[in-house]
Amino acid sequence: YYSNLQAEEGRKWRLAGNGRVGAVGLDAEFYESALLYASIPSLYFGLDSVKYNELTVVPDLPSSLGYMAMQNLRFYGAEYDLYVSRNKVVISGVDGGDGTQKVNVTLNAQEGKKVYVNGKERTDFVTNDGKITIQVNLEHCVVEIK
Repeated sequence: YYSNLQAEEGRKWRLAGNGRVGAVGLDAEFYESALLYASIPSLYFGLDSVKYNELTVVPDLPSSLGYMAMQNLRFYGAEYDLYVSRNKVVISGVDGGDGTQKVNVTLNAQEGKKVYVNGKERTDFVTNDGKITIQVNLEHCVVEIK
């Protein structure tokens, strides 16, 4: 494209990127285009992995957003889909993995005092700084605070 443009306009266009300096930056270096894909999982879903084989999910949605969902995520060989809201995390579509992957779900304690996993009340959670954390297996499940 820029070779043709140069021939038509008689101007010299040097492509930037891949270690070369120039005026036009369309061939390699617009890494900020990938910021959305890197920041959404981290900022809004709170996805992280601090311990081996343990995923953390700590939703932090903007006040104007009721929920968010992502599909086709991958963690240690397991593919899954994830839905988060203020008081609920849904893991679905789990495929693959070796069955040892864990997920630490952290939700705001202000949303409720009881924790339910797949509709059954659980008491094996930890409360710290106004947040409730519970560990579940990376499998289809619904974690909810009421």
